[in-house]
Amino acid sequence: MAVLEVKDLHKQFGQTEILRGIDLSVNKGDVTSIIGPSGSGKTTFLRCLNFLESADKGTMQFDCMTLDMPAVTKKQILEIHKRTAFVFQNYNLFANKTALQNVTQGLITVRKMKRKDAEEVGMKMLKRVGMDDRASYYPIQLSGGQQQRVAIARALTMDPKIILCDEATSALDSISENSIQDALEQMMVGRTSIVIAHRLSTILKADRILVVKDGVIAEQGTHEELLEKGGTYKELYETQFRQAIDSEAARSNAEAAGESDGLDIATLSTQFGVRKITESDISAVYRLAKSNRRYYRYLGRIPTRESLTEIISEVPEGVSRSCKHFVGFYNEDDVLVAVMDLITGYPESDDAFIGWLMVDGEMQGRGIGSGIFADVRAAMKAAGYDYMALAVVKENEEALKFWKDQGFKVKKESVSTDGYEVYVMDRDI
Repeated sequence: MAVLEVKDLHKQFGQTEILRGIDLSVNKGDVTSIIGPSGSGKTTFLRCLNFLESADKGTMQFDCMTLDMPAVTKKQILEIHKRTAFVFQNYNLFANKTALQNVTQGLITVRKMKRKDAEEVGMKMLKRVGMDDRASYYPIQLSGGQQQRVAIARALTMDPKIILCDEATSALDSISENSIQDALEQMMVGRTSIVIAHRLSTILKADRILVVKDGVIAEQGTHEELLEKGGTYKELYETQFRQAIDSEAARSNAEAAGESDGLDIATLSTQFGVRKITESDISAVYRLAKSNRRYYRYLGRIPTRESLTEIISEVPEGVSRSCKHFVGFYNEDDVLVAVMDLITGYPESDDAFIGWLMVDGEMQGRGIGSGIFADVRAAMKAAGYDYMALAVVKENEEALKFWKDQGFKVKKESVSTDGYEVYVMDRDI
């Protein structure tokens, strides 16, 4: 069933005709990816759908509304904005408003929600994208990836019927990109979405792909259908996305040779610097572990430099040393704020196991752990992993709740090699 239909959409700037009669029908719940050469009209098309640009000609049917697009009224535009969300390429945050104020702006001005209620919803959405600890920050105080997270939270607060997304990761550095892409994909689950795509993964997951060229939809269909046609899509696929294809092939070859697990640890965080922990870092790890007294209370022991050194160097039987990643997350002052023991290719080649994730005790409750996990999950997904597991000491209810909040479910009860009763938890990446 079509939730949105557009017919004969035209738009020109001056004497230049950008859109030359576009027809579009989008079914409820479908993800539609738009690709095309630079300057083909993709962004103008999306902006016309949300009336950020005025169309010169065309009709739209959306959510029981029939609109003559050039003659649309302010009241009708307001109704469209209530039911859609636009994730911009350059974030479009208000510079004079905090992250929370940016997120709640639409709820207060468009939905007429009381400020207190809007802030409650806004904080939930910021927490969902790992930004609740920066609710009071202004855009200038946030990195590009963090600003994009705020923009995604802003879109989520409106509970939109349709999400419009304009190359939402193209303005980010490569480290931020994986994490933001993961947040976007979570946002689009169960929602009708139209996305200008520049990532191969987005295109492959789309229900339908539109190829825009010279202001018209030149081709449309699934990935397989368009490749078989051998037209513009195939040409774009083999040029624009060749690097992604080659990178995946290189990773597969390296794994086959036992040289690498394909994971770049620098991509594990958009908020912190990441580097491998060695025995020379043991003092910082020891300080961080001591700040988590509650965790060690459940284990019934006190952390020592010797036990921590053993954890850093320990590699499970049957796992290559190149698949063991004991990493630290460092703030801008080069202070260790969290550590993670991540094992890839365990127990299966496409799996990963988290042996340890610990945040500095004084910094807990600020969403740091959730933000780190969101980034790690995105990086793992980009590297080709599809499943993740971990074990939680049964008495540690706080840790159990944290991992449930990250989407993990209890798979079974077990006993660790150290003799502790644990819950084995897992989730798909």
